[in-house]
Amino acid sequence: MEAAYTLQRDDCIQELTHGAGDYLRDTIAWTKDRDLDPDVGYLVFRGSATGIALFLNGHGHGVSWYDAFEDPSNDFDTTFESGQVSAAPVRFADTLPTVSSPPPTQ
Repeated sequence: MEAAYTLQRDDCIQELTHGAGDYLRDTIAWTKDRDLDPDVGYLVFRGSATGIALFLNGHGHGVSWYDAFEDPSNDFDTTFESGQVSAAPVRFADTLPTVSSPPPTQ
């Protein structure tokens, strides 16, 4: 979490939030109605222009335009070697499935 808050402070990410899947699904506008597991904790954020530029440069694509980041034909390797930061699954929020029916009320 400390690294994420540092990235936000340095304008590399925006709209940082975290919590259980049901909190994000029911409360946060841009993850609302996504099919998120209520028993799993998520860390979600939006990339900033500064952060995308840093990411592109760090992956050897510094001469690319920002839209290269969203181009599915570009394969930006985000795997980690053993002993580095754990490789938690990474997905874009807009690729998460939507809830097909409202969750049951209690």
